[in-house]
Amino acid sequence: MQGITEWIRGWKARGWKNAEGKPVKNDDLWKRLDAARALSLGAEVVAVARPLLEPALESSEAVEAWLRDFIHELRVALFVGGHKDLKALRKPG
Repeated sequence: MQGITEWIRGWKARGWKNAEGKPVKNDDLWKRLDAARALSLGAEVVAVARPLLEPALESSEAVEAWLRDFIHELRVALFVGGHKDLKALRKPG
C-alpha cells in the first residue's frame, strides 16, 4: 500500500530510482498502477462535478450550499476512515 500512496512520489521525482539510487523493482507495474490511479482520480472529479451541475444552473447560493454539504460529508468520511487530525490533511504530502 505504501508503494502507491507514498513511495511512488519519490520514485517519480528520482527518475524511477529508489532511495538508494537503484532502479525501482517492477517499475513497469508501478507506472501502470500510477496511470490507473490518475485515471481513477479523474473519474472521481467528474463524479463530483456532475451532481454540481443542477445547483449551478439554479443559483450561486445553491452551489454554495451543495459545496458546504459535500465538504461536510467528506470530512465525516475522512474522520470515520481514521483521519483524526483533519488539519493535517491540508498539508501537501
